[in-house]
Amino acid sequence: MSDAESTDDELANLLTRLNHAADLLEFPARRVGPAPHGAEHTNARWGVHLRTDRDVHLGRATVHAGESGGLDVVLGEYDGGDRSEPVHERGIDVDAGINEIDLDMALEPGEYLLTREGSLPLRRAEWNGWKRRSRDGLELIGGSKPGDFTKPNRYWYYFFDLHVAARADAHLDRN
Repeated sequence: MSDAESTDDELANLLTRLNHAADLLEFPARRVGPAPHGAEHTNARWGVHLRTDRDVHLGRATVHAGESGGLDVVLGEYDGGDRSEPVHERGIDVDAGINEIDLDMALEPGEYLLTREGSLPLRRAEWNGWKRRSRDGLELIGGSKPGDFTKPNRYWYYFFDLHVAARADAHLDRN
């Protein structure tokens, strides 16, 4: 390898590291949503409606299952009305009680609905006085399902302590 190639590689590596650091400063990893609590809910397609104007990575989340079984997590592009087209789907087995799951889902700028399919009982939390929450280009609009967007957003559905970050490697440690 020539000195020029070595210098180019070092500069490329430095630029990659600087871009990563800028991502972390502009969009630090954080948890969103309440801690697990609330009543069980068995209906499919309800979920967390969100909008982002930048790339976002969804990492770990906590679910509270009423029984052991399979959970199909779906992230769909959402029109805010009656359509949600799946972008990511993940089958996850959970035990009865509190489970930490890894969603590992990358979002590009757009509007999404994070939900589940099936009827495995999962907790949803009442969110009295729900207000839209926005930070770092990520707006949490509330609980919704396709075709039911006109009702007030009164619940946080299923995915508690949701880890969000600009990149997969920027997520919070378990501590």
